[in-house]
Amino acid sequence: MAGFLRKIKEKLRILSGKIEEHQQAITFAEAGHHEHVDEILRDKEVEKVKKPSKLVVVGKESTFSRELIDYSLEMAQRMSSEMIALNTAPLSSGAHKLLSSTRDTMCQEFQELSEKNARLFQEEANRKGVHFKHLVKFTDTDEALEEIGEEVLIDFVISENEGEEVAARVESGESLRQEIFVYSIL
Repeated sequence: MAGFLRKIKEKLRILSGKIEEHQQAITFAEAGHHEHVDEILRDKEVEKVKKPSKLVVVGKESTFSRELIDYSLEMAQRMSSEMIALNTAPLSSGAHKLLSSTRDTMCQEFQELSEKNARLFQEEANRKGVHFKHLVKFTDTDEALEEIGEEVLIDFVISENEGEEVAARVESGESLRQEIFVYSIL
């Protein structure tokens, strides 16, 4: 929950900064100082160019469902966006640090399985002309997204629902339907 609140707080900070920049541009425009408006907007464009924007597709553990692959590739094509496929495993927790050889083995096996499972995704992306990169991170998903966000501008995060939610829906008699979530990143 703390990670979620931290994200909201960060998004509000970013949004506040954007509003302030736009207010500055409006003020200069109203005063007839168009060169300052151009400068403010140019600085923003330069910032965008420095960080290429991407769609990040978060797999469920080491896999990507067919629905997630199809939806994300279609979205990437519509937006002419590059894609990062992400598998995460929080293997950096304290319990796994105690047995480093076990942790190393688990990480290696997860890496290999994730790469194997991402091959179909890679082939489909290549066939559809979507630039594709696959990453495996040994942290929780929020932490992995923060790391990626430091290197590239993330436009959207696409993921599937969590297993516990699906199990609860099945137990309550609902039909099993895969839901895909799309999050916009400011």
